[in-house]
Amino acid sequence: MMALEKDGKSLRSYEEIHKDTSERKEEIIRNFRSAALRGRGSNRDNQAPYLIFTCNR
Repeated sequence: MMALEKDGKSLRSYEEIHKDTSERKEEIIRNFRSAALRGRGSNRDNQAPYLIFTCNR
């Protein structure tokens, strides 16, 4: 499924955009996991974003 063209340039396809956001989400989850393992702040604060991302998958 290709996105519409704008000013003669075709926009990125939905699949490309989705792939990028999925990769970014995985990177964010990895960062939160490593932060939680390092024990910065309280454990609850470190786990909250991780739980939000896993529930929204």
